Amino acid sequence: MSRVPLGRLVEDQVVAVRAAVAELRVDLGAVHDARVALRRLRATLTVFRPVLADLPPELGTDLRWFARQLAATRDAEVAGERLGGRLEAAEERAAAVVLADHLACWADEAAAAAGAALADERTDLLLLALGRLHLQVPTAPQIYLDLEIRRLAMRTLDDLCADLPAALATDLPPGRRARLLHDQRKQVKVARAVTGVLDVAAEQRSGLDKAMRSVQELLGEHHDAVVAREWMTLVAIREPATADLVRRLRREERAGMVAVEEKLVPAVDRLVARAGAIRTAT
Repeated sequence: MSRVPLGRLVEDQVVAVRAAVAELRVDLGAVHDARVALRRLRATLTVFRPVLADLPPELGTDLRWFARQLAATRDAEVAGERLGGRLEAAEERAAAVVLADHLACWADEAAAAAGAALADERTDLLLLALGRLHLQVPTAPQIYLDLEIRRLAMRTLDDLCADLPAALATDLPPGRRARLLHDQRKQVKVARAVTGVLDVAAEQRSGLDKAMRSVQELLGEHHDAVVAREWMTLVAIREPATADLVRRLRREERAGMVAVEEKLVPAVDRLVARAGAIRTAT
């Protein structure tokens, strides 16, 4: 049986965020790693807040603000990866050039916003707060704290296993369904960030994380297609000459979303089964 003590988990995540920001200031190409580090720390501080004392009240707000400043950079990067090759190969050359130009502008604007956030005094104050962060738990018997930490982590996992199948079974218009599945993706990420504190066998932990990672990757692919579709729609509104190409590319992205949703059903079933085994073991 093995687990990561909560204090060490938070300490490691703080170190990861500070290192990621330092790397970003050298290379904006490291934005993905920075967003991952920020997400894990935010998840841990949120889920375990009931047993963490003396957290600066503005810390969560500042972490969320900084993460949002990096979001557009990652979205533009993903859209470029999804669409770049198809635009180069498109027969509708004039429309493809227009879309490619807009894609480049989006990437430049997003990079400028991220750079501005990195230079903002608010980011420096955030890093200072993280460097001074000393987490304390309420005075209580250790056995109580261990039980409460386990309860909070299991509740996060149980909520995920209840919400995911329900989301897949819900019949909603495409836009609302996309938002619902994106919310589930965020929930999976939170669960992955905090379940390390559970005292379970290494094999079970690995199996659970593998199942969660599979679901997260599928939901990520779904969301990336949604982002690309929405961006292309906005460009087509401003550039009517791209409408035919955009319609074709949107259809391709929609077909990919449907295929992902079909793969999600068995992937979620595997995750729920893994989580059930963890609950039994703990």
